[in-house]
Amino acid sequence: MDDMSRLLDGLVTGGAPLSISIREAFESVHPEYFTSYPLDPFWMDYPVPFIESEGGGVKTISAPHMLVELLHHSEITEGDAVLIVGAKGGYLAALISHIIGDQGDLMVIDPSAPVVEHLRLVLNDHATASGSKSIRIRKVPHLRHKPPGLPAELKRIIITGSIESLPSWVERVLGQEGIVLAPIGDATGQVLTKFEFLTGRLMTTPLAHVVFGPVELPQTSHTDVIELIAAVGRRAVHLGLELKVLHQREADHLLMRLTALRTAASTTRDAEALLEEHSVWLMRLWPLIEKLSEEPDMQPLDFESGVLFGHDDLVP
Repeated sequence: MDDMSRLLDGLVTGGAPLSISIREAFESVHPEYFTSYPLDPFWMDYPVPFIESEGGGVKTISAPHMLVELLHHSEITEGDAVLIVGAKGGYLAALISHIIGDQGDLMVIDPSAPVVEHLRLVLNDHATASGSKSIRIRKVPHLRHKPPGLPAELKRIIITGSIESLPSWVERVLGQEGIVLAPIGDATGQVLTKFEFLTGRLMTTPLAHVVFGPVELPQTSHTDVIELIAAVGRRAVHLGLELKVLHQREADHLLMRLTALRTAASTTRDAEALLEEHSVWLMRLWPLIEKLSEEPDMQPLDFESGVLFGHDDLVP
């Protein structure tokens, strides 16, 4: 028995809703096309990375059980027009492409340029190898406005990143009996929710508690960056006092400098130049900031950490 058959049999034993069409898609679409990372976690029903950002953020293909849940509850069938929000490495798109066939229409949108580049490469290779229909891919910065070029007669939307509520354009573009799956909630946790548009009314069905990263890129500005550095700098100064590596006079001087840095940020849009100008005294704080990052209650200071749908799937 091969790895995929063993995985799928295990999912069925565990109660996963694995239909014939979903099983055929998994058996036909090989995950190694979509990631260069080892597939050991995937075969154990865990997410597997497909790309790592320069900031160290890892983007994943969802765990197989989660992919099965998304495919089952979206009720995708042959010939459907489908929109996927969030790449998931292209693997979910390839599974859906297999189910809807050449008569279907599929578009994938994602806010990350590196992820979209990865997506185009792997999906083009997969389409060539499998002889399947090409999948349209677009980079979009947010979901506040309707993405251009959506499939005609759109029937299914799968959103793979957390959102607080459905965008207003969703109901306008879905036909009757359209279905949306989306993790609704905040960054700490969501409920995977099924929305069905039936004869002018909306039916909402909560499915499972999950944890997905946000669907949109954070709207950070140069002042956000400076505010973050100033906040961490103040904590580092206080740590320096506790460890007795800073004298009170030097600590007061550094706190004054941090206040001046925040003030200067309001008069310039060039954060890089501003930090370079203040780099001499900021260097005094870096060893303390490194020490601070080792503290058990210190969260990673990385704007990338919540970007592009990286997540651990949690299904009770």
